[in-house]
Amino acid sequence: MADIRIDAVRKQFGAMEALKQISLDVRDGEFVALLGPSGCGKTTLLRIVAGLETQTSGRVLIGGRDVSTLPPRARGLAMVFQNYAVFPHMTVRMNVGYGLKARRLPPGEIKKRVDAILELVGLASLADKNVTLLSGGEQQRVALARALAPEPRMLLLDEPLSALDEKIRRAMQAELKDVHRRTGTTFLYVTHDQEEALTLSDRIAVINRGQCVQCDAPERLSEPAGKSPADEREQNEREQSHGHERHLREHQGLDHARHRLFGDDRPQPGGEVFPGRGREQVGVPQRRRDDVVGQKAHEVGERGAAADGFGQYQHAGDDQERHRRRPRP
Repeated sequence: MADIRIDAVRKQFGAMEALKQISLDVRDGEFVALLGPSGCGKTTLLRIVAGLETQTSGRVLIGGRDVSTLPPRARGLAMVFQNYAVFPHMTVRMNVGYGLKARRLPPGEIKKRVDAILELVGLASLADKNVTLLSGGEQQRVALARALAPEPRMLLLDEPLSALDEKIRRAMQAELKDVHRRTGTTFLYVTHDQEEALTLSDRIAVINRGQCVQCDAPERLSEPAGKSPADEREQNEREQSHGHERHLREHQGLDHARHRLFGDDRPQPGGEVFPGRGREQVGVPQRRRDDVVGQKAHEVGERGAAADGFGQYQHAGDDQERHRRRPRP
């Protein structure tokens, strides 16, 4: 049995309460995703289950046994970390086969399993290469292969696919689901990607501000329950702030364009408008109109603006063409 019971687990980091008495049951052979934004406590909870963090209060039971005080090696699980955690002095093949060798499997069986898992993650051609020569995405794939190779009864995964490219990530999602179905391994999977959680998991536990606000099958999950009134207010404030910043950037960009065209004389209230083809209309004071048309058209043409058709200026009060400049070939 590899069912997990998290019983009123609380974690305090100084004055900050990272987990607020979370309770969660993961049934034997189930695939459960811990879904939530960065900083919500989902990785802290996973590390407590793994034995890498000690809870302030509460219990963790695996297979009905209280493992709260046991070290990670005594909990009968494997873990894939977000930051690779590969052995830098080993080759890819040695990394993947490390757990199998520790279990004293026959060399022939080790080679067979390692070759199969390397083919799965697309690293067969790099089997004898040192892992320090691999890219970040390739190192994460080595870590994933190493965890899958021993076929553990329980697998903890901390966003293991985030470093993979799109094609490999989708292939690995399908393979993870297939491995889960074939082996019956209990999966506890941390992610912030809603699509990934919906695709892979039997149930999704939504973590928000250190609390488990929902836990249900993907098709029955209710989105609004994960948002508190404070979250809504914060989101509205961020949207308003981003809108204000965007308005300032647009305003500053328009001012810069006016400065390039008309020098230090900014458009004044009541100024007339010279429409430019393919450009925003720019206001010009009446007293400067003739000077602008006569003196600045050449400057605009030299700077390349005329190359895309912005070469025609018209009097704002009538339809007569005052000046026309063709782009140079």
